[in-house]
Amino acid sequence: MRERRAELVDEASFNAAPARTYWDNDAAIQHEAVAACRQAGDRLGEARARNALGLLCLRRGYGSSARIEFEESLRLLADLGDDRWTPVVRMHIAECMTGVTLYREAREVLAGSLAVFRERGDAGSEAEALRLLGAIQDAVERRPARTGLDDPTP
Repeated sequence: MRERRAELVDEASFNAAPARTYWDNDAAIQHEAVAACRQAGDRLGEARARNALGLLCLRRGYGSSARIEFEESLRLLADLGDDRWTPVVRMHIAECMTGVTLYREAREVLAGSLAVFRERGDAGSEAEALRLLGAIQDAVERRPARTGLDDPTP
């Protein structure tokens, strides 16, 4: 029995190695993209590369690192007066908020992004914002009742 467990652990480690390598490679590429854009003075490119790095971090479970990248992206976009990418990055920040159960704040951020997506007719981004809102609703309904300090609105 112990031998079989050892085999399974070895197999899991072997199978996880490529995923780790891909993560490392993807992260390195995104860091290089951020640096290259910064060196070239391409602030919009840097903002977009930071957003991509934030998404990569978020998908790998590194919410705090993702939030840092998204916030820096948002700062760059604000400096540029950008109104195209800002609601997208804000939507990603809302997704980070849901990871730490800041549901009310996430809904507020998503509502703003959703309004922009609808105004633009951006059906894909609207669908993503609605998906996140649905995930928040599900999380709120599943969480156990606690104190009167909790967010009363789903």
